[in-house]
Amino acid sequence: MDTHELTSALHEATDGLEPRADFAVAVLRGGRRRRTRGRVAIGAALAGTAAVAVLAAVVVPNQLSAPPPAEQPDGPAKTVDLLTDSGGDLIDDEGTVRLATTGWQDAVDGTPANADGHLNGRKGNPHVYWAGTTPAGPAALVTQAVVLPSDDTVEPTDRGREVTAVGLLVTNPADTEKRELELVAVQLDGDHNGRGGYFMFPDNRTVLGIEPTELGGKDLSLFVSPNTAIGPDGRSRRQWTPLAPHDGVAFVQLPAPADPRNVRLVVGDTGGDPNAGEQKMGAHIPLLAAVVYIDPTLGVDRDNGPGWPPEDVKVGYDHELARSPVNLFGAALRESTLLDPASFEEVEGQWLVVAGLANKKTMIVGSYQEVNNPAYFFYVLVRSDGSVESVTRGPQVDPSALLPVVLHLPGGDGWVVAANVQQLSHRSGGAWSTPVADADLVPADATQVRVGDQVVDLPN
Repeated sequence: MDTHELTSALHEATDGLEPRADFAVAVLRGGRRRRTRGRVAIGAALAGTAAVAVLAAVVVPNQLSAPPPAEQPDGPAKTVDLLTDSGGDLIDDEGTVRLATTGWQDAVDGTPANADGHLNGRKGNPHVYWAGTTPAGPAALVTQAVVLPSDDTVEPTDRGREVTAVGLLVTNPADTEKRELELVAVQLDGDHNGRGGYFMFPDNRTVLGIEPTELGGKDLSLFVSPNTAIGPDGRSRRQWTPLAPHDGVAFVQLPAPADPRNVRLVVGDTGGDPNAGEQKMGAHIPLLAAVVYIDPTLGVDRDNGPGWPPEDVKVGYDHELARSPVNLFGAALRESTLLDPASFEEVEGQWLVVAGLANKKTMIVGSYQEVNNPAYFFYVLVRSDGSVESVTRGPQVDPSALLPVVLHLPGGDGWVVAANVQQLSHRSGGAWSTPVADADLVPADATQVRVGDQVVDLPN
């Protein structure tokens, strides 16, 4: 199985399907520099698994090369056991291990760690899987077997399932003496999400995750990116930083505080570029930001779109479409290569202008927002046979604009203009046209559009 096949399989697991049992064998390092200590391994000897999803990327011709061949591994891949394996430069420090265990036990019954009661079915004793020094200070991963409840607070496929809780404990930045390790986030490994143990520290800079291993003779690494960037070609892409391995985990500190909503974590070939290769849209490793876990009001989703209610506003000719406008619009964006694969989320119901043109084509105008970045208008031109002719990134959405949508149609066939809950009319020097609501298909010779009682000059 190559990394592209792994991408597809693990992306499907994200949608609720369980990965194959041998994925953990192929993906997670267990043997190299991992030591099982009786003093530390106080938990039940149950195998924990953590399947990880690989970046879904598209090929950018003439810009990125394929990843170089990975070095051969120094031995066969072994399963990682989150409940017995241990490592880290502080794992032999009894004080650190004690602080980690105590920090877990003191917090795991309270909020937010166990607000939903999903950790009530803990089994055995907590286990310090990793303890070490990070750029944000001492930290630890503590694990414990948990049987999930069988009630409707749990996904049907997870009810009664035994999983592994993975907790991140760090020093409190407000604690000047740094004497304690506090639980700041918990992930479940083995539930319907399939994986756990990937965190962003409260500093919004330090990212840590379970270290991946080799697959098919290729070493794998974790990569992180704080945000997307739009290139001159209108395509949104990311620059990736590898996480350095540290005895069973990998971590890196980003150069500046980042919005947790914008950060993406992926797996790729060691020494390669995660942007290379044709993979599925939307695949990435769920990264739990501790600051959001501590306070859900931080790092929340922002809607930077026009704020208009879901609706299809039809103007011009009434051409029959093979699929709904939102379905066509979403599929066109997904396949356009204009969007960052790791940030992609399916288009849901939104406000669209559906303009039927005289040449039997249809122009669909809508907006799309990647993570917490500004939203942009996108223009999808559909042929009469239902196929997509082109997808174009338009300007950034400005909800305060008097006339937010001003699209000059290709071939000089006129304009599509839109302003929700406004009466629109146009003219080419003479009388104003009869007002219409919300959107209009304006002829090519029009020079002005009236929005309510205000006038907007069309660009020359």
